[in-house]
Amino acid sequence: MVSERRLVEDYIVERLTEVKKWRFMDANRLRRDDLSEPLIIPDLINAIRRVNRGVELTESDVNRVLSELKLSPATMEGAKHVLRCLKLGVPVKLEKERTVRYVQLIDYSNVENNDFVVSRQVRFVGVGEIRADIILYVNGIPLVLIECKSPAKPYSTLEDAYRQVKKYERTVPELFKYVQFSIAVEWNANYFPNTTEGKETLQEKWRIEGVEDEVDAIIEMLDKAVLLDLLRHFIFVREVKGEYTRVMARWMQYQATNKIVERVMRNLNGEDERKNGLIWHWLGSGKTLTMIFAANKLWTLNVPENPTIFYIVDRIELEEQLRNEYEALETALPSIERIESIKELLETLKLGRRGVFLTLIHKFRPEEIKTLIEELERISASAEEETILTRRNIVVFIDEGHRTQYGLLAAAMRCALKNAFFFAFTGTPIAKGRKDTYAYFAYPDQGEYYLHRYFIMESQKDGHTIPIAFTTHLLNKVGLKYNRETKQEYQTFLKAETFDDLEDRLDAASYKEIIDFLVERGVLKEVPEEYRLKVRERIKNKMTKIKVFMEKPDRIQMIAQDIAQHFKENVDGKFKAMIVTASRLACVRYKRAIDQALRSLGVPNPEQYIEIVMTYSQNDPEEIASYERQLKERFGRGKESSEINKEIIAKFKEEEYPKIVIVTDMLITGFDHPQLQTIYLDKPLKGHMLLQTVARINRPAPEKEVGLIVDYVGVLEDYEKALAFYERGDFTMISQSFQDMEKLAKEFEELLKETEVLIQLDKYVKGGNKNG
Repeated sequence: MVSERRLVEDYIVERLTEVKKWRFMDANRLRRDDLSEPLIIPDLINAIRRVNRGVELTESDVNRVLSELKLSPATMEGAKHVLRCLKLGVPVKLEKERTVRYVQLIDYSNVENNDFVVSRQVRFVGVGEIRADIILYVNGIPLVLIECKSPAKPYSTLEDAYRQVKKYERTVPELFKYVQFSIAVEWNANYFPNTTEGKETLQEKWRIEGVEDEVDAIIEMLDKAVLLDLLRHFIFVREVKGEYTRVMARWMQYQATNKIVERVMRNLNGEDERKNGLIWHWLGSGKTLTMIFAANKLWTLNVPENPTIFYIVDRIELEEQLRNEYEALETALPSIERIESIKELLETLKLGRRGVFLTLIHKFRPEEIKTLIEELERISASAEEETILTRRNIVVFIDEGHRTQYGLLAAAMRCALKNAFFFAFTGTPIAKGRKDTYAYFAYPDQGEYYLHRYFIMESQKDGHTIPIAFTTHLLNKVGLKYNRETKQEYQTFLKAETFDDLEDRLDAASYKEIIDFLVERGVLKEVPEEYRLKVRERIKNKMTKIKVFMEKPDRIQMIAQDIAQHFKENVDGKFKAMIVTASRLACVRYKRAIDQALRSLGVPNPEQYIEIVMTYSQNDPEEIASYERQLKERFGRGKESSEINKEIIAKFKEEEYPKIVIVTDMLITGFDHPQLQTIYLDKPLKGHMLLQTVARINRPAPEKEVGLIVDYVGVLEDYEKALAFYERGDFTMISQSFQDMEKLAKEFEELLKETEVLIQLDKYVKGGNKNG
């Protein structure tokens, strides 16, 4: 039997030493007097003196540095402190200077000024003893552990290697306040951030273009410069409500961040005129973290110098999500400032404040931005002072870059920040008519459609998302294109260009002066507003007919019975579901109809099974207003409906009930819950809204092999039309990720028939041989 040491360990050590120039040191030659001490103290002392050559350090100073590390508790809170020391240095009041200095443990500016050592079969002692297959030290500090399993042993797997490391964490937590991540290796390889407590962490693949072998990709990850880049800019400890977890970039986040930093640096150095970039990352790939990683690295490198960084979002829930993630991580960035009002935004722009700011794009009110720009233009012209208009050290990160980036608000933003770098993040770019994400944030005329892309098939290959299957129910009875009332209107809907909700509210006539102002400054193309308004009105009339049809009580009753039956037979007890309806009135009617349908199936207390998440207003019709009153009776009279919505969402994620939520606009973008497995779709959707909606069910969870769409509209029968705005190659990738259940069933049936024929043929042949 070939040993795992020869097959895996030898290969990794050989590649690290011969290709990546790490220095190999046998475990029994490491200068360690105590197996309970993970650090190689003599190596670390030498590194401290070498890296801090310009600082006069006494022996007492060095000992205080060592004590700061050694006395940090072997907990995740202690690991957070150690990581801070690895990045920034150890603060020590020097004996001779009598001033506090940060004594550096690692030289990030000169990679070769550090000592990179690889060793194998290294023993450590905690509550028990472990023997690590491979340990990587930088300056005597263990940073990476590699656990190998033999590909020749079928019972030895990557999961076994992962479990072994989790056992190590519990056995020697002192080691894992230093070790940042571990790697499980067989023929293939996963990496994962460590804890000091043996808690579960996500396993990831590391991928590099042109490198198919996973082990070779990991070797590239362990390149000296890449490892130090990861340590300094891409590993953090997240703290939420007193709970600590280590966060580490995925490969696509790492690559996209470095592409952004490279673009900024090359532009500032005069090597590239391009200042924008489109980051096209599929839904569920962690775009929020990528934006934070990018801002953090730019800030750490002071590129651009003393910058202003804006995060622009278009929804309050995205604003809260980004702020919560930002504040949970200890980065080099200053505290994020949330701009609460238009007045505050105008003041921030006028003063040209430095720092990191978070705001909704809605606050870039064109009429007020116009006045500010005119004032700043006068200041810049008369006093030759730098203003927000002329400064180059502004970086803007735009979340959901396919939305609200094509009209007056976005034009006002670009006009106020005309010298800024713009990086837009989206999982669903648009290239249809006047809405063209590529034209605004990429350089299609130069052959660049995105700065970095991570799309559906890659996401599924990495296990970050799962395939989506769809099936149609009752289409000949309730589907739009099969009904005489709605057939024509539905075809118009599929062909028509859609408009942003926010922009649709703008009165074109009253904005004529502002449009001219923005066109003059080159940030807005002239738009035939009157024609657009006529087209919009015509579409609106047709959509009203569709909505009336979809709100019919008898139609909803029929679908509700089907949903209740399907949910009880296929989903209940395993996963959760969402019903997406055409309107708020339809939400209320579905709630009552499904309560009744579940009751008819013998479900006790069906009311707790299902809840609505939607907005309410004072002008609601009585049917909706009556439901809101009942809702407040159930949840507490003193609560606002917005509070109740948050409570329902929290219970949907964390508790057994509700098992189904009904929505029309809320939660169909940005909502993430791995246990959500089925969407019952009764709303005509297309384009990026269709992709955004179906992506709510693409998150992996135990025993969740696919996300399922049950379509009562017929839109997925026409998904080629519904997704027609994508380029042909992109559409092919999208369509491959949709699995038609009816088609799969027919293919399976054909396969069974073929198998039956082969079985009969086999029996005939064997029978013939027997008789012969």
